[in-house]
Amino acid sequence: MSYNMSPEDRSKNVRIMILRALDQCGGYMLAENTLFVQLNIELRPPAATVEFSAALEALSALRAVASVRPELGGSLQWKITAQGRAVLAENM
Repeated sequence: MSYNMSPEDRSKNVRIMILRALDQCGGYMLAENTLFVQLNIELRPPAATVEFSAALEALSALRAVASVRPELGGSLQWKITAQGRAVLAENM
């Protein structure tokens, strides 16, 4: 990822990278903290927590991702939805 990207392009790229990471989970849920680490393995410069949270909120509003909080507590679990796969396909 380029350091010279506009803020809008970076936000879009972060959202697409999140969808790609969730799509690679084969339908299984991924813990939010693990998703954050996975994103920052590839993203340069790494995403701030605020940037990551904003991307998840935007994807949730689009119904591209779904989350569940485990009954026993812990990190939110995320997965890509059919809408998220459609968004990902449009941007690949």
